[in-house]
Amino acid sequence: MAAAQLPPTDVTVADARSQGGLSLTVFSATSLGSEVTPSVLIGVEVHGLAAMVAPQTDLPRQLELNYLAESGGAVLARHAVALPLTDAQTVTRATEQGARVLARIPLSAGRYALRVTARDSGDRRTTSVVHDLDVPNLIGAPITMTDLVMSASGVSGVTYPQPQEDTLLPLVGQPPTGRRQFSRAEKLEVNAEIYEAPTDDGFGATLSIATSIVTPEGRVVHEAVDSGSSETLPNGVFGYQHYTLVPIATLPPGPYILRVSVSVDGAAWTSRSVPITVEP
Repeated sequence: MAAAQLPPTDVTVADARSQGGLSLTVFSATSLGSEVTPSVLIGVEVHGLAAMVAPQTDLPRQLELNYLAESGGAVLARHAVALPLTDAQTVTRATEQGARVLARIPLSAGRYALRVTARDSGDRRTTSVVHDLDVPNLIGAPITMTDLVMSASGVSGVTYPQPQEDTLLPLVGQPPTGRRQFSRAEKLEVNAEIYEAPTDDGFGATLSIATSIVTPEGRVVHEAVDSGSSETLPNGVFGYQHYTLVPIATLPPGPYILRVSVSVDGAAWTSRSVPITVEP
């Protein structure tokens, strides 16, 4: 049996051992914010924050994140987010379970080097990582699909901004995560949006969406196929929202490839894959 082609990891990690005790996990997923505007979800998960720090300034403590998107040596986008670390309950959860910051940045299709810098203003520890970002072209083709977004029932920590109903994954009720290692005791969810070129009569084709789990050797250990048709989504784009639970409870621990594929009338159109690891 031919080995499956392993997809590149879709997250970038800065190890705490080389970053002053702070670790960063950066993940990204591109969707359409409107019919013509790509919107890139950037998730940053920070671990290693200190529970108690000596004040360095008179200003309130916060976790400061700065984003710099470069392409061809030119800076094309800047963004900044600050997570307040003043509430005792927030600090306890952030230090024990980690802090997650979700932001959206409009970027056109292309390849970028996204530099993310995190700074704890309380003890001034700073860490940074460069995340290779490939924004796909989701406009113009008959059918396109977003990057995969994942979460699990065991995802924890502080999420900022506070997640609203439209940012929580609907089946597990948790925010998107860059974690790619999941316990068999968790419920794992994968989400994607499929976009279809609008039709004159307002009716889309019948889409077949297959969610598969594949071993590195190429053996399919799970596949479920859903059918659906496009409609006008809340962002005004004509497409289909796909979300499903991924059955990992009975899988042997080890590495796998999670793949979502779209076909129309038996003809394959597009697919997305991410590597995952199942733990006991």
